[in-house]
Amino acid sequence: MVDDLRISALLCTRLCHDLIGPAGAVVNGVELLSEDSGTVDDEVLDLIRQSARETTRRLKFFRAAFGVAERDQDFAVCRAIADDYFTTSKIGLDWSDAIMESTDPPPPSLIPIILILVLCGAEALPRGGRIAIDGAPDGGGFTVRIKATGETIKSDNDVLLSLSGARDLATLEARGIAPYMAARLVSAAGGRITAAATAESMDFSVALPQG
Repeated sequence: MVDDLRISALLCTRLCHDLIGPAGAVVNGVELLSEDSGTVDDEVLDLIRQSARETTRRLKFFRAAFGVAERDQDFAVCRAIADDYFTTSKIGLDWSDAIMESTDPPPPSLIPIILILVLCGAEALPRGGRIAIDGAPDGGGFTVRIKATGETIKSDNDVLLSLSGARDLATLEARGIAPYMAARLVSAAGGRITAAATAESMDFSVALPQG
């Protein structure tokens, strides 16, 4: 019970941290509009629109990544959510034809796992870069590989430790909850996950049995 409470608290902290920026910008814009200036500032309206869209993009992504997995989600839905999330970032996503053209339904927890690992890959690219997502059916299950490449790779040992399943929850911080959740989801689904980092890339590989 204590572990579950800590996981919930860490996840809430992480999500609030990522949402407070764009949500706060909306509030600031509304406050500027409420000032008695007698005119409507187009720049302020644009700030509100952009910040509201960014908040919505993040909420959709976090709901799909960290919420209850929906069985009707497929790779097209996963791609749309992820591409939308990174619309304004310096990170581009490359989805292989193999994964997008697969007619096999993904295991129930695979979509959230992919989204979380894409998020982990993005956090390894402080100056931007590309994230390649590839996958295919494999012996009654599904195997996915996610590879982040960029000019600078931020190799975080905490991420690799969390994905290995060896992370001590008592010392885990909010910034490390995403890879920890990915490892827990993979374990709960009876799958396996590996991760490796070099000076050029961050690689994740997941194999899940069909649900």
